[in-house]
Amino acid sequence: MTEAWIRLQAAWPALKGISAEALQTFEFANPQWLWLLPLIILLWWRRTRHGPRAAVQYSSLSLLQEVSRVTRARRGPWPLLLRTLALTLITLALAAPRIEKDRDEQKTEGIDLILVLDMSRSMDSKDFDYAGKKVSRRDALQTVIGGFIKSRPRDRIGVIGFAEKPFLISPLTLDHSWMLEALSEVQTSLGTAIGSAVQAAVDLLRDTQGANRTAIVVTDGLNTSGIDPLESARIAQRFGVRLYTIGVVSYDEMRTSGLDEVTLNRMARMTGGQFFQAANGTSLETIYREIDQLERKEFKQARLRAYRSLFVWFAVPAFVCVMLELLLFQGRGMRLP
Repeated sequence: MTEAWIRLQAAWPALKGISAEALQTFEFANPQWLWLLPLIILLWWRRTRHGPRAAVQYSSLSLLQEVSRVTRARRGPWPLLLRTLALTLITLALAAPRIEKDRDEQKTEGIDLILVLDMSRSMDSKDFDYAGKKVSRRDALQTVIGGFIKSRPRDRIGVIGFAEKPFLISPLTLDHSWMLEALSEVQTSLGTAIGSAVQAAVDLLRDTQGANRTAIVVTDGLNTSGIDPLESARIAQRFGVRLYTIGVVSYDEMRTSGLDEVTLNRMARMTGGQFFQAANGTSLETIYREIDQLERKEFKQARLRAYRSLFVWFAVPAFVCVMLELLLFQGRGMRLP
């Protein structure tokens, strides 16, 4: 399909600048005009069935027996064909044919997103039920994140890990496969610097051009080093970075206050995000699915679809058909009595 389209573009310069992918978005903006096509077909069928209309009607053909020489060449079916083709093309032009402009104009659809992930030793605790098995919090998180990232191919996504200090795992990138591979190679260590990790995420996002900047913060413990998490949330608020915070702890730890839910909730509220808690792999999947829908709604509403009109492609051939009929058949081939 692509090679054939390239050859067609070389033969017809008017097609240059239109990709084969864009041609697949062909549609009519005013399809109500297409109802005229059956009427045109009906008129064509009636004319071909009954033959051409007589120029002069006579009660008997015997009156014309004296006329023997042919004064004009027969026109054949061409006038009717040209007229029918012209009417068809005019109808298609009125239906406003169009295609979407090239996909390059849609690269701004995605958002800039940083995953801020707890890499402390407690994330290796195998207390998460997931797919009928006991798995570690980190393994469940990486599996869910993999599915979340695959559903957002247009987003630039980066990853910051944190234990005693934050560290960069991947900058903002569209190469999500490389990013997931880099994430799988990270080793856990001691400490939990939630505030410093959020500040590092804001530093990555503050200079980006996109209007939507988001960070998803996942932790299973209390802040033990670095700056205060609420102070980092104020910094995120100042630079328009929305925080979604997720606590991943077992039900037992929820009861023993192993997680600072109040602080995580305040961080999210300050920046226009939400706080979630996950005690197993299924709930973690549900949380990421909800975040996916929340963020997707926002940038889809702001999306503008640009179109390229193909009106001329149909109007010009229609004009050519009309002129051919006038030039070829309204002169020496016109009907005479």
